[in-house]
Amino acid sequence: MNIPIFVRLSDLLPGQSGQIISSDASPSLNNALQALGCLPGERVEFLGSAPFGDPVRVRVGNSIIGLRRTEARHLSVEIRP
Repeated sequence: MNIPIFVRLSDLLPGQSGQIISSDASPSLNNALQALGCLPGERVEFLGSAPFGDPVRVRVGNSIIGLRRTEARHLSVEIRP
């Protein structure tokens, strides 16, 4: 039985993926994230980060985007081990 685990997008390891569940960002940041495709229900894969950890690179749908780690912390992701 796979029990879902809920983490922040910023806490994923390279290669891990999951489904965006929710965002606790401010309305303006939430609008920007949604414009990039970070919508509830969308699959997301953590691809890696810059040498000092910021920004992070993620695949959302068919797009690859860069986010500041502080922005990625606002997205809750469900992963299944």
